Amino acid sequence: MSYVIQTGKDFDVRFKKLSKRYRSLPDDYEDFLDLLEKNPYQGAELSPGIRKIHKAITSKGSSESGCSLAFHPSVAACKIQI
Repeated sequence: MSYVIQTGKDFDVRFKKLSKRYRSLPDDYEDFLDLLEKNPYQGAELSPGIRKIHKAITSKGSSESGCSLAFHPSVAACKIQI
């Protein structure tokens, strides 16, 4: 089954700003999208229909943590909203 991944305007603005600070973020995000397309139900369920996954940001280094992404997989519409 193919999925359409949609991001919100707020996410896009924050992602662009963080991409300037953490150069590996776009590549890490592409890896996350690949994993999400393979298994949209990975991660911890926060509430019915809302899931959260922790993703490391390579350029942050080992002493700092990564980021958490909350998403809503909607199988009926084949969309994933971030």
